Amino acid sequence: MNTKRTIVTSSIMTSHKFIGLKIALLWLNFSSVLGCAPSLISIDRSEFDQLQHQPVIHVVHYLSPSPIAMTPSTDVGGALGGVLGGLTAVAMGKAAGEELKKQCSLEDPSIGAREKVIDTLSREVGFKNFLLVPERLESDELNILKSKFDNALLMDFKTHHWTLAVKPWTRWTTSRYYLVYSIRARIIRSQDSKVIWLGYSHFDENESLSTSSTWDELTENGCALLKAKSSQAANTTAQQLADQLLGKTALEK
Repeated sequence: MNTKRTIVTSSIMTSHKFIGLKIALLWLNFSSVLGCAPSLISIDRSEFDQLQHQPVIHVVHYLSPSPIAMTPSTDVGGALGGVLGGLTAVAMGKAAGEELKKQCSLEDPSIGAREKVIDTLSREVGFKNFLLVPERLESDELNILKSKFDNALLMDFKTHHWTLAVKPWTRWTTSRYYLVYSIRARIIRSQDSKVIWLGYSHFDENESLSTSSTWDELTENGCALLKAKSSQAANTTAQQLADQLLGKTALEK
């Protein structure tokens, strides 16, 4: 029996298991910090039919976040572990994402998603009563919205998370990245602070398209490829939201 070969093979397998566990811990920590998807609310169809007869539906938007760029340098979750590792990774990812947003002049995908949802509702069911609120709000709390809009009917859009993730097994070669994006939309009756509809949609480039890109590919030519991916995320999630609201797709509880 070749004892030396057995020891080397065992060492490689142990190393791979450790690396895999380290990556798994990082992403578990990262996911726990980002939080879960919100509970969805279906709109009553009779209430939906009344929406187009409302004088105005105020369209509300919020301050645009930066993407979280999970580069290899943010891989601290395995070392620190637990929530601390996740918080540190996300803090570093936010800093990297803020720098990337400035470098590329990135637009929050929720803006494009909002425009596409409104356009779809206008074309398919004849809604013409949308009024865009120019001010971007800081808080989406219902009591804050009620105090600001009194008895208005609102539709709001907010990025839930926006992440540029690195494919785990490319960290030790040329790192490859893929976009993950999700958005929440609501229709709110501010008179009684009731959410009469809540939709949520998610885009994961790695799962949906099985594509990824290097950092240089994403940022060359004025970040054209990264902007195209963000636009694709906006269009995909907007269509999902519109289908949910129109009753074409059942909301998953």
